[in-house]
Amino acid sequence: MKHRRFASRASFPLFVVVLLLATGCQSVYYGAMEGAAEKMDPVLDAFRDQTLFLKHNLNAQAIAALNKTTLGMRSEVDALIQQMSQSIEEANSFIAKMRSGQ
Repeated sequence: MKHRRFASRASFPLFVVVLLLATGCQSVYYGAMEGAAEKMDPVLDAFRDQTLFLKHNLNAQAIAALNKTTLGMRSEVDALIQQMSQSIEEANSFIAKMRSGQ
């Protein structure tokens, strides 16, 4: 029988692990660990679902913040274009006056 290796054996007290291994009850130990792993799967699935929801939520918030920033920049760019147009008109008026000799 092939047993899964577990990254952490912290779910069992050390004396239980030593007792099980010393008495040749490795199959009991591994069976208990597999049972614990199976019980963790639904919890981990729920955790993954919640993590995915949070990622999507954060992405939506970031996109909304970018949209607000874009709208703010648009209004600033529009104001800048209006100021530039006014400056160009004033410059053209000045050049026209210079050419006419006034």
